[in-house]
Amino acid sequence: MSSYFFNDLLSEPDLRHGTSSRDNVIPSSISDSRVLTKEQKQTRNDESHHRLLTSCGMEKQSLKVLKQIHSAQVYVVDTKPLPERLEGDALITATPDQPIGIYTADCVPAILYDPVTHTAGVVHAGRAGTEKGIVPAVIKKMVDCFGVNTATLKVALGPSIGPCCYEVEEGCLAAMKDRFANWQDWVKEHTPGKVLLNLWKANQDQAVDSGVAASRVYLSGECTACHTDRWYSYRKEGDRAGRMLTVAMLCRR
Repeated sequence: MSSYFFNDLLSEPDLRHGTSSRDNVIPSSISDSRVLTKEQKQTRNDESHHRLLTSCGMEKQSLKVLKQIHSAQVYVVDTKPLPERLEGDALITATPDQPIGIYTADCVPAILYDPVTHTAGVVHAGRAGTEKGIVPAVIKKMVDCFGVNTATLKVALGPSIGPCCYEVEEGCLAAMKDRFANWQDWVKEHTPGKVLLNLWKANQDQAVDSGVAASRVYLSGECTACHTDRWYSYRKEGDRAGRMLTVAMLCRR
């Protein structure tokens, strides 16, 4: 598997999208990330990302990304240049032929697309971003800036750590408890003082609560921690983990 694509988004002829997989491009004798040099890991990342961009008809020099900081900060990408090293965790655009992307290695990569206004967004939603409501923030920004009707919006949640593997200290959920009345639907008691957190359901519920139809929120169901043969997992691999790239680009109509 060199890249992951949502069937429900592939049905949209005017959107290109995808997530790169753990596609080793160096000799198998040194393919274990525990023995890779920093340069080899970067090469593996770069080539895997290049394969995704090529398959989507995108050029790396045109790709807009952010310095991700686990926030709820959203930026609009248009024909004007973005400041270098802009900090945030989501990009939205109404500009055709402008690829936008985010990086993940357990956090939830989300792609949003509205076929009516022909607008798209990409989101990096980790625990902190989910806690801060980054998906609702992106939806609101798309409504405010592009006139999106949430009834026609699609939200796709890509490969990320699943509720089977994401154990966190219960104490770190204080802000989530304060912000979301249904937070208990997203956790399962696991060991004393710790819970399993379901980022998939949390972001799905937040999208639905923002007006998106449940039938238009799509889950990949791919757990990065369970399948480190296919995906990168910071929780499982630590600093050895590479990064997946998730991209979206509007085609000209």
